[in-house]
Amino acid sequence: MTQAQLAERAQLSVSFVSILEGGQSSNNPTPAILGRLARALGVTLAKLTESEPP
Repeated sequence: MTQAQLAERAQLSVSFVSILEGGQSSNNPTPAILGRLARALGVTLAKLTESEPP
């Protein structure tokens, strides 16, 4: 899925999705934004926020 597709599905701007993906944001996304991203990706919020093992 492209950033543009994710942005459209989550009702966010493409630039905001790009900033989040690039880790350039000095602020963490709100729970509401995380929920929108999880729904757009078809995953649970827990799956979206889980850490990968090192």
